[in-house]
Amino acid sequence: MTDKSTKTQRIFSLATVCLLIILLGLPFFQTSLRMFPDLKSEENRVLAPRPALKPGTPSTFWKYIQDYQNYFNDNFGFRNRLIQINSFINLKIFGVSPTPLPDVVVGRDGWLFYNVAHDGSSLEDYYGLAGFTSHQLSAIKENMARLRREAASRNILLILVIAPSKHTVYEEYLPTRVSMMKGAPSRVDQLCSAWGRDDTHACFIDARTLLTTEKKELSYPLYYKTDTHWNNLGAFLVYREIMKEVKIRYPEVKALTLADFNLSSTRVPGRDLAGMVNMTGLMSDTEVTLKPLRPTVARQSNAPYAFRTAIRSEMTGSMGPYVVAFGDSFLPYLVPYLSESFSRGLYLAAPLTVDFSVIDKEKPDVVIVELAERYAGSLKIAWPHTSPQNQDQAQRWVFPSP
Repeated sequence: MTDKSTKTQRIFSLATVCLLIILLGLPFFQTSLRMFPDLKSEENRVLAPRPALKPGTPSTFWKYIQDYQNYFNDNFGFRNRLIQINSFINLKIFGVSPTPLPDVVVGRDGWLFYNVAHDGSSLEDYYGLAGFTSHQLSAIKENMARLRREAASRNILLILVIAPSKHTVYEEYLPTRVSMMKGAPSRVDQLCSAWGRDDTHACFIDARTLLTTEKKELSYPLYYKTDTHWNNLGAFLVYREIMKEVKIRYPEVKALTLADFNLSSTRVPGRDLAGMVNMTGLMSDTEVTLKPLRPTVARQSNAPYAFRTAIRSEMTGSMGPYVVAFGDSFLPYLVPYLSESFSRGLYLAAPLTVDFSVIDKEKPDVVIVELAERYAGSLKIAWPHTSPQNQDQAQRWVFPSP
């Protein structure tokens, strides 16, 4: 080997070592000095703050070390950029979720599916492994029967609406390893059986078949690819089904149709599921917009209602029916359409509780209960005249809770 090649090799080795030292040291300098801009954290939690070192006992110092470790783990230099790179490699190259737990299932063609175990039942229900026991189903039947009796005694039209999980409507985008494990029955299948027949005071809308059928007829998606929820168009189709039931009792009520809107779509950054895998900026989604062809009439406002936030709507001069709706995070997507059909509306999206103190105070003509498929076992009911001592038990839709 010549002296020149040996010198070149030494320079290359030295440069490699220096580059490695710089790369290893940069995150520590960035942590202290914040010399370079970093990405904003997309985690849905509060990052650990920097602790203050205070004089005290050895246990106090040990706690400081633990707190500082938590702070460093959450705030070391370029952390968010490195997380995004890891997410990109896992999603785009290997096609797997970058999260250590299967909270987000990576499907085909960029579709993401929600599967957080402590937030309802998602894929376990799809597998047919989360069904209600006979005791739970018996409790549901009793609660359903009483709910219908209470509505009938107040001359209220009760509409229970199931908002399907995205993987139920778009199961063709699930990974093969998931779709091949589909089982039956699901919890909603059991709810349908427990409900029985509709009557003049109560009806059950299972939107699973509706949306699965409609997606084949429309050129726009009904759910977001990177979100857990239906989009504006999916919500409108369910609104239209709700209004079919309302018009049986109140034929004079105005029901919107797709002809009342101009449909369009735009590309937007990835939504909540993309954020859960730190890919909001690197993934895109489709926003379907329903722009009214005529000016909207209803006025909407956000206002506190007891211990929750409510949306109120009102159409000045209208003498039509009054609606109160209870639901979860799917409900706000229905509000713009419902508010144009009812003279007044009160929409309570959280917590997921049918509260008869609200019903008896507001005295609505129609009560809508929107229930996400994954929350089939999570609905609570606060019955009339519930004493404080028995409130928890009275609110349980399923007992024992699944």
